[in-house]
Amino acid sequence: MYALSGGDDGVVKAHRVFDEMTERSVVTWNTMLAGYLRCGFVDEVWKVFDDMPERNVVSWTTMIDSFAHNGRNQPQPVSLNNALIHMYASCGLIDEAYGVFNEMRCRSVVSWTTMITGLAKQGHGEKALGVFRWMQNEGDNQLFNQLGRVEEAEFDGFTYSFVLNACAKLGFLREGEQVHGRILCKGVCSDVFVQTNLVNMYALSGGDVKAHRVFDEMTERSVVTWNTMLAGYLRCGFVDEVWKVFDDMPERNVMSWTTMIDSFAHNGRSRSLNNALIHMYASCGLIDEAYGVFNEMRCRSVVSWTTMITGLAKQGHGEKALGVFRWMQNEGDNQVRPYERTFLGVLCACIHSGMVE
Repeated sequence: MYALSGGDDGVVKAHRVFDEMTERSVVTWNTMLAGYLRCGFVDEVWKVFDDMPERNVVSWTTMIDSFAHNGRNQPQPVSLNNALIHMYASCGLIDEAYGVFNEMRCRSVVSWTTMITGLAKQGHGEKALGVFRWMQNEGDNQLFNQLGRVEEAEFDGFTYSFVLNACAKLGFLREGEQVHGRILCKGVCSDVFVQTNLVNMYALSGGDVKAHRVFDEMTERSVVTWNTMLAGYLRCGFVDEVWKVFDDMPERNVMSWTTMIDSFAHNGRSRSLNNALIHMYASCGLIDEAYGVFNEMRCRSVVSWTTMITGLAKQGHGEKALGVFRWMQNEGDNQVRPYERTFLGVLCACIHSGMVE
């Protein structure tokens, strides 16, 4: 009702109702889409369209028909072609999308962005980088925005992230470094999404030191960032760093645990796999399960003992943790000696058991 009533005020009220909805059908999304298009809010149209969890024929028809019949002069074919590229690429019809893009006489920044992200999402990383290079080589800056005004041929953080992702999957470290330099020049490096993709690109391309540098410089990190750093260290076989990152993570999800366990399992490191299981069970408060895995191990490393001691101590089982520490000392194995983290676990156990002295 609000969307159809016309005017900016109507679409604002429509958006307010839309935001308050706890459940939305594809019809709801299409209605919001049509409302924004009717008012000419092109940026909001693309945002709603990209956020749609499900699209149907009406969604695509609304987009394309509205662009085609909105009475605009110069931007009309650009906007229509952008919608077609988006539609074809989203449906996996890359040849058709590229055909529309290639035949365009005038391309906007949205045109380039849509083509690059479409190729990258469909797994055509090398082609996406090819289009990125093509855009950089154009050099004439004759790119029109949605209002028909000439604008600079530049991307936002979202598009750069897809370019970095393509570099990561192809292992193109040098190309990724060039993109990183461009990102720094354009001042979009503070974006968490961009920084996470930089970490991922360096980690996957063999630049683990640079990945760590970018990670350390981040003022804000998501769980995806931590998981990316975790996977990078595991891929390089830096086990000590893996445990440090894992222990420092403020938040873990299924991917964190899966990355740890699957990576150890597929590298043939059964002892490390058991250590990861002990850590996981203990962190989740499943002490009996953690102790079960520990007890059945035929060969235990210092990490195994330390993980069990620290897990027990953190869960408030101070006396049991001290018991495992005594057990470790009585083993008499010169190859398994306590180290800094072991003693930290023991100190934590003493505090929980009231044995301060």
